[in-house]
Amino acid sequence: MSTYKILDCGIHDYLELACMRSYSLVIELTGKKTITGTALNIETRRDKSEYLMIKLKQDQGQELKTISIRLDQIVAFTPISKDASFEKIEVQIT
Repeated sequence: MSTYKILDCGIHDYLELACMRSYSLVIELTGKKTITGTALNIETRRDKSEYLMIKLKQDQGQELKTISIRLDQIVAFTPISKDASFEKIEVQIT
């Protein structure tokens, strides 16, 4: 994968808040892919790249699956939790 590009601190703060409050998010990724799931945690790997851990929304009869998304692959994210304290966030990579 390409060299990791750091997210703006303000955007990172919104992702941390989403994790702390277990918000359900619709996440838009590069390549026009969309993922829906619950924000769990942000992990930093050995190479200093950061990943959002997401528990995918359950499809009928399937187990919940947890995946990791490299933060610099996120284009935008929108909370779909009713009590969310922010709306859609557009990501600018620095």
